[in-house]
Amino acid sequence: MPSTHDVPEAPNERAGAQRLGSQDTGTGKRRGLFGRDRGARTRDVPGRRADVAGGERELDTAAERRVATRPARTSAAAAFALALGTAALLCVLVIVLSPVGLVLSVLGLIFGAVGLRASKKIGITGRGVAISGVVLSVLALIGSIAIAVGATFFLNNDNAVERIQTQLDHAKDKLSTQVDKLNQK
Repeated sequence: MPSTHDVPEAPNERAGAQRLGSQDTGTGKRRGLFGRDRGARTRDVPGRRADVAGGERELDTAAERRVATRPARTSAAAAFALALGTAALLCVLVIVLSPVGLVLSVLGLIFGAVGLRASKKIGITGRGVAISGVVLSVLALIGSIAIAVGATFFLNNDNAVERIQTQLDHAKDKLSTQVDKLNQK
């Protein structure tokens, strides 16, 4: 009597997709890529052979052959998210480049979301890279917004603006007297 864990033995793509990444343990059961018992009894379908953890075995489906023959690739969007998030955070830390950091952080968030979505596909990695890019982008976004809000409040304060203007006038007078002394020599 078949158990509830039996997988149909039809050699179609759907049945092959259920066996993706599994290997025969010699007991008629299949183990997943990480050694967990998949609990499914399947029959071998002739096809190409690949060297997987635990030995060489036949590949059942086209998707399985594609995954077993190509190494996993890191999502380009995830890598861009990390690069943009890092650049955005550095721009925000320079304070003068905070508006550039704001733009880069928004782009980093977009690329991070695309990278997270792409990392769910078979054969594409980069979930951690995308998450790191999103975290750095969020930090840069918070920092640049805080700097923009702080600058707005500071510049809208009339006393602060008058103090800055007084200091600039004083520095200008001091500089002009020093230039006059240098010209007289």
